[in-house]
Amino acid sequence: MMIAFLGALLAVSTNALVFLEQPAKKPLALDVKKTSPLRRWAHKFIDSHCFEERHGRTWYAIHALTQTGKTGNPGAGMGEIVPFKTILKDGYVAHDCLQDEMFYHGDKFFDNRHAYKGHAASVNVSVVFYNNIVPREDREPMTPDVCFDFCRTVPDMGFFGIFNGRDCYCEPYYKRMASDDESCTSTCEGDNTIICGSSKKSQIFEMHMCADTVGDLKNGVAKLDKVSKAINDDAKAINDMAVQAAKESVDLQKLMQSIGDSQASEMLRLASVQAGKLEKVAKKADAIKEKVNDAEGKAKKLLDGAFIQTSGGAPKFTDYKKAKEAEAVVKDMDAVAADAQKMRAFLDKQLEFHHEVESEDGQELIINRSNSYYDTYYFVNEEPHTVKNWGKDKSTCGGELAADPIFSVSEDACAYACDKMFSTCRGWQYFTKGKGICLLFKKVETVTHYDMCASMPGKCKPSPKGAQQQALLQQSESVSSVPFPWKTKSAEPNATLFEETVQGMCTTVFGCRGQDKPLIDCSLMDHYKCNRLTKKEIKDEGGTLKMKFSAWLKSGKRASSCKVNPDPCVGCKKYSTCSGPYALTDEVLIKKGDVASYTWRSSGKVDNYEVFVGLYSTTCGLVDFQFQRGRSQPWKTFELFAPKTDKYYMKFLLASYDGSGGGAVGADMEVKDVKQTKASVPRVFSVGAKCMLRLKDYSGTSIKPDPSGKCKGCLKFATKTCLKPDGTFPVPPKDDE
Repeated sequence: MMIAFLGALLAVSTNALVFLEQPAKKPLALDVKKTSPLRRWAHKFIDSHCFEERHGRTWYAIHALTQTGKTGNPGAGMGEIVPFKTILKDGYVAHDCLQDEMFYHGDKFFDNRHAYKGHAASVNVSVVFYNNIVPREDREPMTPDVCFDFCRTVPDMGFFGIFNGRDCYCEPYYKRMASDDESCTSTCEGDNTIICGSSKKSQIFEMHMCADTVGDLKNGVAKLDKVSKAINDDAKAINDMAVQAAKESVDLQKLMQSIGDSQASEMLRLASVQAGKLEKVAKKADAIKEKVNDAEGKAKKLLDGAFIQTSGGAPKFTDYKKAKEAEAVVKDMDAVAADAQKMRAFLDKQLEFHHEVESEDGQELIINRSNSYYDTYYFVNEEPHTVKNWGKDKSTCGGELAADPIFSVSEDACAYACDKMFSTCRGWQYFTKGKGICLLFKKVETVTHYDMCASMPGKCKPSPKGAQQQALLQQSESVSSVPFPWKTKSAEPNATLFEETVQGMCTTVFGCRGQDKPLIDCSLMDHYKCNRLTKKEIKDEGGTLKMKFSAWLKSGKRASSCKVNPDPCVGCKKYSTCSGPYALTDEVLIKKGDVASYTWRSSGKVDNYEVFVGLYSTTCGLVDFQFQRGRSQPWKTFELFAPKTDKYYMKFLLASYDGSGGGAVGADMEVKDVKQTKASVPRVFSVGAKCMLRLKDYSGTSIKPDPSGKCKGCLKFATKTCLKPDGTFPVPPKDDE
């Protein structure tokens, strides 16, 4: 409204605007000193707002007139023209499409000099044509920028025009001729997206001098400096998060692969891919930041003294080369700033959820969000969720993701993220090894539950201290490995010892027909006594302990947990187990993080084996174990980890299960290289894993695997296995060469 008011005010008080289209025969002087205070204020306002209002052509028409005090600029275009030397204008705006008398009759010296007449002749001015001044070899395809670049260095010129797409000329003013209503339709010779007059008319552009290039440089530097800091902070946050997530997901993926959890491994692969994408985002942000720094550096160099101070005015560039350089830098800064703002918006989008949950309000929103979700296996197993070990159990799952993996958030934040996608997210997987990996699921299709089958006492007896502890450590460090001596070697089965040892354990079952991965059996027997023992043997041959037995028992004493799988192993549906020979070792010192290593095999020539091997601390009890069944096994090395520096002993218990249901059982086992040594298989100690479903969605329902596929809420696969007594995941055996 203010602009409209001032325009109207000045239009009424002077003939300036009218003169531009219909100049008087004599120049009209606009004496600002003799005008009213209101008019003087209006002109002052226009001068001070040249930059801000430069897109208003009326302001520039008035501004040009009030600066010169002349409407005709007598002598314009008459003197020597030295283009591309001194900058006289620093901007332009499209003005009008018209038939310009100055184009036809304003050239006093060159091709159209014979037609020189009319108003140009009356006030003694001349237009200046680009083609008449610039040598042919230096000419560029015509655009408004090319024409402006020329005319801005020609003295006393306020406008330039382009005729028929290619003819550029400079003029102190334009004068409209009577013509038809044909529009300008000719595209520019150098840019066919811009209109540059027609075969009869010129596209007129108005030039101005706001002396704003220096200000543009300063504003550009300030803008870039601000956005650079924002990008730097966000890029660092994303890069740190991505690097952390990449390491976590790769480490966890390797762990899950090694223990045969293929679905969890696949989910972690997707997390690793997402972490890689975020790393690329951070690198792109760094590249943008480099461009920002480069543009800032160029601008600051120009501002260090490349401009001159005009008398009574703002500092400005007058040297053509310096001005062009400055304008190029300003243009580059604008482009870089635009890219930087886009990158900043993109980075903010990537961190939007993190900013939300890290805020004060967000912290309130996420409190106890995970409490409305239950472990997926809870809906498969009848075991009450109130059993104390549920809190120590772990679980992994696979299925279709509802969103990209989220990193560096808490468990409650992961649950909150699922709640925000209430209609599409029904569950989540959360891994903790560092700062957390959150996976949101549309549907959970597979689940592996890691049960806390046995646990170490909450507080073990402290390790020996002082001289005794020091002696133990020196003993441990003095040798690379120490063999375990045999203490007990018994061919006589001890069913009570076997039953008490494996109470509550889940057994890994290898070699089931129709299954390409091990299955888990967590069911129990009422006893492990054989009905009749027919053969028993244990002997030590050249450092290899050999155990063997044959027996009979009644079949069908317990049901295998294979039944929960869609394609269960028929041969291990129901069977019985009875115990055979066993051996115990003497105590050996093992340093924290080292292992008890052993190598064993079973030929399968007698019948199916069932083997338990346990590592026991003198102060903590059972700390690690292996419990598995199978038809046969080649030589393979296993490692049981020591969670603290202490003295340890080992149990080797051999049994056999009735896989066929015929009643005949028996197994053989050979053990060698039982020793304390350094770990060769990496152990991940502090890993948390939870696969959780929204209680509201699944309460009162069962999602056990359904072989028919008719159950929409059911799983494709569900299984259970034991964690180590210290709460860590089981560790795979070492592959022997």
